[in-house]
Amino acid sequence: MKDSGLVRIKLVICHVEKFLPNTLERLTSGDNKSKLEVLVVDDGSTDNTKMIADRYQKKFSSVVRVISKENGGHGSTINVGISNASGKYLKVVDGDDWLDTNQLDIFLDRLEDIDTDLIITPFWLYDNKKKKKMLQNSSVDTQNGKAFLVDSGKLKAIPPMHECTFKTEILKKNSITIDENAFYVDVEFVVYPIPYLKDFCFFNIPLYMYRINVGTQSTNPESLIKNKNMHYFVIDQINSYIKGFKKSVSRVRYLLMKKRLSQMIAAQFKIIVMSKIGFSTMKELKSLKEKIDTSLEFDLKYANFPVRVLIKTNFIFYPALHYLALLKFKYTGE
Repeated sequence: MKDSGLVRIKLVICHVEKFLPNTLERLTSGDNKSKLEVLVVDDGSTDNTKMIADRYQKKFSSVVRVISKENGGHGSTINVGISNASGKYLKVVDGDDWLDTNQLDIFLDRLEDIDTDLIITPFWLYDNKKKKKMLQNSSVDTQNGKAFLVDSGKLKAIPPMHECTFKTEILKKNSITIDENAFYVDVEFVVYPIPYLKDFCFFNIPLYMYRINVGTQSTNPESLIKNKNMHYFVIDQINSYIKGFKKSVSRVRYLLMKKRLSQMIAAQFKIIVMSKIGFSTMKELKSLKEKIDTSLEFDLKYANFPVRVLIKTNFIFYPALHYLALLKFKYTGE
C-alpha cells in the first residue's frame, strides 16, 4: 500500500492474546477500513498473539499487515512502525487497548480535509475491573477542527500518546527514534517530535480506549516500583533531549517539553514514595531532589500538589503520602 492518503494504525502487540481479537475486530469492521493499514508489530510473543494476528491478516489482507520481530520492547515496535509506515498519518495503539469503530470512521472522514502535523483527539479510560469508561478532557484550548501553530500557545500541554496522531513525514524525516528495551517510552514518542511540528488541530472525536486496572501493566504499583530505574532512565534520556534543543527552539516548545518532563519527574517521586518506608527510601528521595537542583529540567509548579508538599517540606510527610499513594492506586488504578 503506497497511497499517501492512508492512515497507518501501528498496533503494538506482545502477549495480548486475551485482548487482541477485540482490538483487531474494532479496526477491521468499520465502513472506512479501506483508508487504513493496520501494522501489527509482534514483539516476540510466545503465546497465541501472532496466530490471532495472522488470522486477521489472512481475512483482511488489504488492511492488516503483520510484522514479526524479536522482543525489543515497546520502543522497538514504535521504531519498526515508523520505518514501515507509508501513509500520511501514523497512530500508535497498544494491543490491549482499542479504537472505537464508529468514531474511527468519523475520524478518517475528517482527515480528508486536514493537513496539520499533529491531530489531537480525546480518549476514554476503560476500567478493566469495573467495566466502566470515563471520558478524559483534553488540555487543548482550541476550536474544534481549526488548525493552530504550535508556537501560538494554544497547546497548553503535550498530549498523551492516546490523544496523538502524527504526520508520518515528521517522524521519518527527522529520524524520531525511541529507546528500546524500556518501559515508559510513550513519553519519548510524544516529546521528541515537538521541535519539528509546525501546527496541530483538535478533533472532538473520542477515539482511543485506554484500558486500566490490568494486573500486567507497567503502571501498577508493583511494576512501577520494580521498574523505577527504567523510569529514571527515560527521564534522563528526555532531559538530555530537551537540553539539546534549549537554545534552538522557541520558548513555547521548550516549556511544553519541560512541563511534560517535570510531570514525569514528579511521578518518579511518587514511585519512590510507594516503596517500603525506610532510610534507603528517604535517601533516594533526597538524591532525586539534589538532581533536580543541579541537572534536571524541572519546574515545581508542574508537579501535582502532594509532590509539591513532599519537596517543600523536605520529605517529612513522606510516610503519610506513602499510604495515600497506595490507597489511591487501589481505588482508582492510577
